[in-house]
Amino acid sequence: MPKLGLAGLLALTSRANIADIELLPLQELYYKFLYPYKFSFELTNGEVFVLKFDQEKFCHLIGLDKVPKALLNAGTRGWNHRRVSDYKGLRGWENILNGTIDMAHMISLSARVRNSMGESSRKLVNFYYLPQLMKTENWLLNMIILNMELQSLVN
Repeated sequence: MPKLGLAGLLALTSRANIADIELLPLQELYYKFLYPYKFSFELTNGEVFVLKFDQEKFCHLIGLDKVPKALLNAGTRGWNHRRVSDYKGLRGWENILNGTIDMAHMISLSARVRNSMGESSRKLVNFYYLPQLMKTENWLLNMIILNMELQSLVN
């Protein structure tokens, strides 16, 4: 079965399988539907919450650096902070764009890590929901307000 492209991601009606995910279409989704926009939400107390999706945040949002960090922390030969930085920020963005980093590469790296893809896998299979989620302002506002209310109850 071929990997999902952008059109395939947008057409999904249920959670994708990790085997169907590729990084480049996720990056394209991010670049077309999140990166160009600022999402502003006004809270009931009048505060405005602004959310912006910068290119250098993409790798963090999909958990791309989790496996390389685990390799570094395990003392795996050849892994240093410089090499881990290839999976972060704009350098990670460019490495996905130029094909240096793709899912086959990440899966081969994760085979050397105890928890494999772990949290990154969950982020990758659910990431395509994010543009839709950003359109449901009331849901997001309710979540923020509920969280603020819970924090005030604890304090």
